[in-house]
Amino acid sequence: MSYYTKFTTIFLVVVCALQLSCVSDKEADSNKIDLSGEWSLRLDSLDTGSKENWQIAWDEESQKVQLPGTLDEAGIGTKDTLTPALNNYVLSSLTRKRQYIGKAWYQKQIEIPKKWEGKSLMLNLERVLWKSTVFVNGEEVGSRESLIGNHQYELSNL
Repeated sequence: MSYYTKFTTIFLVVVCALQLSCVSDKEADSNKIDLSGEWSLRLDSLDTGSKENWQIAWDEESQKVQLPGTLDEAGIGTKDTLTPALNNYVLSSLTRKRQYIGKAWYQKQIEIPKKWEGKSLMLNLERVLWKSTVFVNGEEVGSRESLIGNHQYELSNL
């Protein structure tokens, strides 16, 4: 299989990615790859992933998570110990059932159809909180920062 038709791994370094798609921007919806489903995940609260080259490969320490979704929905993070009550402190604080602060690395292997060769390929990340960095086959594609817009990455040159 040629290098172009298969991305060995796509790594996402994000806090939360809810909806993902890889599209050929001049084609109809049938030319999308649905990236929802099971992803490998490693939490990086100590920010050691970049120094340890997690973008190259890792499987032994990863856990599985379903995307779209949040770490909270997956039951990942420190459990909230706030006791529900009708008082100013509780009512003025929006909380989750679980909390995690730090980077989260997501990995998924996908196959790019041969018929897409030469077409524009975009990776579109929605609802990212707030920074993402994408790696393909261990090579950094780029980073984006936004709380209000999608994070889009051009993958055609890869």
